[in-house]
Amino acid sequence: MNARSPRHPDPFVAAVAGAIDRHALLAPAAGAVVAVSGGADSVALLVALALLAAEAHRG
Repeated sequence: MNARSPRHPDPFVAAVAGAIDRHALLAPAAGAVVAVSGGADSVALLVALALLAAEAHRG
């Protein structure tokens, strides 16, 4: 499974992955800077992006 696959077991992470792929937001192996306000929504997005990055590094 592609690390950014919309079939991720967590529905929120799958939605984030799908949006990244659908809108071509990141090139393969690209880095990203993420601003986090500390609110629940930005922390959830940070966690989702961290999970996707870890999966991408694992293969």
